[in-house]
Amino acid sequence: MEQQTSQPERSLFANLISLVKPRIIELLLVTTVPAMILAEQGWPRLSLVISVVGFGTLAAAGANAWNSIIERESDALMTRTAHRPLVTGELSLKISVITALVLTFTSVIGMLTLVNWQSSVLTAAAIGFYVLGYTIWLKPRTNQNIVWGGIAGCFPVLIADSAVNGIVSLNGWLLFLLIFVWTPAHYWPLAAHFKEDYARVAIPMLPVDKPSSIVANWTTIYAIATAIVSTMIFPVLELGFIYIATTSIANLMFLSVCFRYVRQTRQNQEANSMTVFHLSISYLALVFLAIAVDTLVV
Repeated sequence: MEQQTSQPERSLFANLISLVKPRIIELLLVTTVPAMILAEQGWPRLSLVISVVGFGTLAAAGANAWNSIIERESDALMTRTAHRPLVTGELSLKISVITALVLTFTSVIGMLTLVNWQSSVLTAAAIGFYVLGYTIWLKPRTNQNIVWGGIAGCFPVLIADSAVNGIVSLNGWLLFLLIFVWTPAHYWPLAAHFKEDYARVAIPMLPVDKPSSIVANWTTIYAIATAIVSTMIFPVLELGFIYIATTSIANLMFLSVCFRYVRQTRQNQEANSMTVFHLSISYLALVFLAIAVDTLVV
């Protein structure tokens, strides 16, 4: 007789947390506070930091909620996403839409009220670009979706910079560029690991359309670009030894796993793309931590 196993029923709160994908939000916030410290050239006002981080979290949560709503049918066909509450029926579409609306409007209005109008406009633009530009338009149409769609993940540093300065300075745009070139090297290895899932729902991620060796090559090209940008920006950002030393080590680590990834795919060995993915997260965290520490110490 076949034995059935069932997942324990989650609470409404747990399902709402799952809807907004908190692990993605964590990565966005890693860049926000260091960008504010750089803009202030020291510790910003605590109330400002709390407002930017708080409403930034709500904005990212809202964007992720819209993504879950729009992709609920394809999520049901993918192993990686089949457990999401909209797919399992643990969360209704009505509650999900209300949640997304509340998070979106609260974040934009909160930025306008407690930060400034520039940050509010950028917050609205970030949500709009992620939902309309990436999720609806780019993702199903091109294998370069994450290159241009990754712009949405660059907005937090612009929001942070404008929150402190009232405008987006050159420093903010340089941090934007750093995250922009890092994003494909971060996401393509993850997409390679789950390429069967993406193929099943006809999402043209690069690993679905191209051989593993091509994916590894392009991942490494963007990793090299990331290393170049992270090295070249330090004089403009007026950073010193702490940043240079930390970033040099981080670049060596990141590039070494990328080159190994290339070698494995060329030799038709089993390539663990998730090693590149996980290290890319540590890389970005280290670089932005170095920005914060160097700014505060020097």
